[in-house]
Amino acid sequence: MALSLFRFIAAVSRIQVVSNSLGTFAMLLVLLLGGFIVAKDDIVSWMKWGYYISPLMYGQNSIAVNEFLDERWNDSQGIIENRLQLLRDVSGAFRPGVLTALVGKKDEHKRLPPGPKRLPIIGNLHQLSQPIHQTFRSLSNKHGPLMFLQLGSFPTLVVSSADMAREVLKTHDLTFASRPTLYATNKISYNGTSISLAPYGKYWREVRKIALMELLSPKRVESFESVRKEEVAYIINIVADSSAKSATINLTELMFMVVNNIVLRAIFSKKMNYGEEKGKSSISKFSEVIDDFEELMSVGNIADSFPWMRWYNKFNGVEERLEKGFRALDSFYDMVIREHRHQRSEHEDLVDVLLRIQNDPNQEIKLTDDNIKGVLTDMFLAGSDTSSTTLVWIMAELMKNPSAMRKAQEEVRAVVKEKDGAKAEDLDMEESSGIAVHKKTPLYVLASTPSVAI
Repeated sequence: MALSLFRFIAAVSRIQVVSNSLGTFAMLLVLLLGGFIVAKDDIVSWMKWGYYISPLMYGQNSIAVNEFLDERWNDSQGIIENRLQLLRDVSGAFRPGVLTALVGKKDEHKRLPPGPKRLPIIGNLHQLSQPIHQTFRSLSNKHGPLMFLQLGSFPTLVVSSADMAREVLKTHDLTFASRPTLYATNKISYNGTSISLAPYGKYWREVRKIALMELLSPKRVESFESVRKEEVAYIINIVADSSAKSATINLTELMFMVVNNIVLRAIFSKKMNYGEEKGKSSISKFSEVIDDFEELMSVGNIADSFPWMRWYNKFNGVEERLEKGFRALDSFYDMVIREHRHQRSEHEDLVDVLLRIQNDPNQEIKLTDDNIKGVLTDMFLAGSDTSSTTLVWIMAELMKNPSAMRKAQEEVRAVVKEKDGAKAEDLDMEESSGIAVHKKTPLYVLASTPSVAI
């Protein structure tokens, strides 16, 4: 019966986090209403159905019948009553704390934006489906541009208009300057020390200044121009050789490889080769670990909705998988930092820059090795996956629209033929259109600690 209940929940749930949340809620009901924690006579009438669907009730009653109604107790009814009363007393001892935790305290003075009706404990999680941003859009069309959702334990505002976004990102920018701490992202960012996930404060301001003035300055970006040219020429040769042999080309793999190699060479002075099997070299192992982390971050986790359910990740394999990936990632960073400390690169890469800043006594903050690792992860994720995904979507849209493909080809040939940099503005328009249609991150997630009126 219990197996059928949880299989039914898995079947009707649209995404994993909803399935985990509903399963947890069902398990809580089974435990609370099984007749042990809350006795049958004390369950409110509209919740009595929970008693009869609880597998725990049938197991408990079977044990009770076997123990208390055996023939040897026929002459000992007083003992039976005493034991049953003891059972009621034990169950009643748990009841006040559990029900208080479930119901909580109601803040009558809290004014919240409109939103869909929510269920106890899980809130609005049951209304989410993939893709999430389209679900939010559908709900916002019904409830307005500023909408309130209860996602598990977290009250959430969904902002879906330019005016409301201006209020959040400009008028109240300091209030919403931080990002929420999620289960997987907190691990890969080294406890929130990366630029994108660090809480607003002195550390974030200093690391952001280092990124703008040292890592991403126009001079630094220009210094890697030869790297970009070499990698683009490399994949053009691969395409030319494959075309000459009439061989098929995995364009997605090529796009990811060229962008990843540009970023890898800029950060670590390392690169991957086309067709290289994952796990065969240190850099391919690094790429494999990053892919695994991105998958863990994209599927959602029950601890992101219910922090008190973190223990569940010990049983579903997520914590073990996360720890294994983190150990591999940390070992790779230790190796890279050790190599750069013993031998500087011919062309100063981003690891060299961060190590130089770490040894600078005039810096406002002292960067630790973990801080450097968090920033390096940010640089790779922000520079590689977003760019390559955008390029793949642009190529896919061009192949679906032959007329747009011909126009883009003519523009490229005109730029190459005339050597006119001004023509490249047309190509920027193609890229902007691709980003507008297929955003890598359609949701901008922020966290707010103090109360604010919008």
